Amino acid sequence: MVRQGKAHGRLQTHSLTTSTLLNATCDWPGVGQVFQLVRDVRYLNTGKTTHELVYGITSLPKSQACAQDLLALHRQH
Repeated sequence: MVRQGKAHGRLQTHSLTTSTLLNATCDWPGVGQVFQLVRDVRYLNTGKTTHELVYGITSLPKSQACAQDLLALHRQH
């Protein structure tokens, strides 16, 4: 799931990928899925760019929260 936006002098791109492949071998109780969030930000006034990579784990299964839902939840946090 990719979301782009322009606000506060920044052009932002957020990309979130989910997986349940680790669920069978993960010792984390109640794991629903894992995710990778990539944030790229370009500051329009300076041209500076930043790149962030974030990993997460959630108890929400894909049936309750797809990548788009997780991205929206993360942005609201």
